[in-house]
Amino acid sequence: MMISPLQDHLKNILVSVLEKEIGKNSVKKLEDRLFEKYGKLISEVIEDWSIIDDILVEQYAGGATKITSKYIANISKMSPANRKHVKKVIKNPRTVKKIMNVLGDNDSAKVIAYLRLNTNTIQKIAKKVGLPNTSGYRKIEEMIDMGMIVENGYDVSRKTHRKIKKYTSPFKSIFIDIEKTVPVINFVPKKDIILKIA
Repeated sequence: MMISPLQDHLKNILVSVLEKEIGKNSVKKLEDRLFEKYGKLISEVIEDWSIIDDILVEQYAGGATKITSKYIANISKMSPANRKHVKKVIKNPRTVKKIMNVLGDNDSAKVIAYLRLNTNTIQKIAKKVGLPNTSGYRKIEEMIDMGMIVENGYDVSRKTHRKIKKYTSPFKSIFIDIEKTVPVINFVPKKDIILKIA
């Protein structure tokens, strides 16, 4: 499996946080348990926080939340693009985890970044951001189901004269933040887009 620069950077941040919180020897034990249970390295699962969270909870119970909070604090240096707009907050832990998984996935993050500034059909979105056909379409459909991508107009097919739905991101900006040691999602919605986060 090819590790992207983003995955490698996120892995380094997590390992640094873990070493400070639990020590190098415990990090090695955690990596061993991750490989034993899932057959993967930290860099291979950095985009699927549910796996990392599972191992942290299993190994460190109550300490897992503190580790997660410190990790997020280290990667959430972004701020809203335009502070004149009203910032919204998502606090539901299950929804926050889902969004973190989407934002942590390199392909999904590319789609969100592209759609913050554009509106397009699924086929054209996949092509513009360079997603493979099958997995790309599946990821886009999952983001539509979650409300991370929303319908916004349509194109008319030249061949069939049928309407083809177009999609955009409902976010002007979106970032992960920490409120009282709990991860939350802060975002600024686009003005004319209805947000329906699942």
